[in-house]
Formats: sequence, structure tokens, C-alpha cells
Amino acid sequence: EVFVLLRGRCILYIGEGNEGIHSLYAEEMVPLKVYNVKRGVWHNHTLSRDAVVLIVENKDTADHNSPLCPLDQAQRERLLELHAGLWDGRPVADVGSE
Repeated sequence: EVFVLLRGRCILYIGEGNEGIHSLYAEEMVPLKVYNVKRGVWHNHTLSRDAVVLIVENKDTADHNSPLCPLDQAQRERLLELHAGLWDGRPVADVGSE
């Protein structure tokens, strides 16, 4: 999938790992920059109320070929930390599993 922030704010979250998510990353999107998320990579995002994001995906993308990947409590807490760090204006780099 390809994401392009057109207006507002958006944080893109990426999870990496072969057998589940082992590392979580967050990046505040820059307007008009292209972000490419490869097939099979867990991702999510947070938007400001005024955000407009262009999303381009394969024509066959659907629920049946987009598996859910549940996050454990520590991963959910880490996403909240990443979000707070970026949304509050503090830079946050990547977060790996300990």
C-alpha cells in the first residue's frame, strides 16, 4: 500500500517480524511524501481530524487477504508511547523488542 498525506497530521505505525510483531516503529508523515508499506507488513495510523490521506492499494485488497495481527498488552502500551512522543512534538525513533 502507498500512503500520501495531503493535509493535516498522520502518524504511520509499522510492525516488523516474521512470526508476529517483534519491533514497532512510528513516523509522523510529511505532507506529499510517498510512504510504501510492503505486502504482509502490519501497519496502522493515527489521523488528526482535518487529515486527508491518499491510500493506494491493490485492487484485490480485502478483509479475506488482510489478516489481523493482535497486539499484546506491552505492544499496545508501546504504541501509545510512540503516539504520545510524536503527537506531543518529541522525536521518537524506532522501538525494538527487549
